[in-house]
Amino acid sequence: MLSEFTRVDLAILLWLNSFVGRWPLFDDVVRVISEWNFLRAAWLGLFLVWAWAKFSDHESRLKLMAGLAGLFVATALSRLLQIALAVHPRPFTMVEELGLNVPRKLLVGWGHGNCYPSDTASLYFAFAAMIFSVSRAWGALAMAWVAIVICLPRVYLLYHWPSDIAAGLALGIACVVLLQTNRHVMPTLAQAISLEKLRPHLFYPVMFLVLYQIIDSFDAVEQILHHIGAVRKHGALG
Repeated sequence: MLSEFTRVDLAILLWLNSFVGRWPLFDDVVRVISEWNFLRAAWLGLFLVWAWAKFSDHESRLKLMAGLAGLFVATALSRLLQIALAVHPRPFTMVEELGLNVPRKLLVGWGHGNCYPSDTASLYFAFAAMIFSVSRAWGALAMAWVAIVICLPRVYLLYHWPSDIAAGLALGIACVVLLQTNRHVMPTLAQAISLEKLRPHLFYPVMFLVLYQIIDSFDAVEQILHHIGAVRKHGALG
């Protein structure tokens, strides 16, 4: 017997999946949005640059820096929880069992393990929470954008269950709030902010790389880790 939580999860997934295949062009657009990191997340990064320049007071910049720290913590925790827990296989691995429609040209040769919580949701909801901490209007827009443009397609394309997204939302926001209100972390972050004035030629290139990786969903980091794992495996076999 499915739990009530799973029943709700399945009901939402099946409802969204009922639209798959009705308009092939729409499916293609959803897939492009989901797979093109720059399209879905670039404006969030641009907002951070804008906010850093506009809110130049120490308190606002400390919130932004703490938000970035919370974003990293949320993303790392979501990946660790995916490894440690055994909650959900990705929906596209259960197509035949659940009678699901598969969007055309869908890449399903990855991610056959647990997908709870969604690391994508954790990452970008944390980003939206960071924006909300300095601008409620833009933060609300960011929350809506992350939910509709970034996360909803992940469910539509069978990468995640709705509860994966909900857990990622809770984790992302919680980590940002906890880091922004943690008095023990603030002195270290204040020192990081001081580098902006003391070593701007070092601070801004590093921040550019950090922001680029966030927009790109840390794809480069994942590729590096994947290659390191492949080299170790090959060495062990050798």
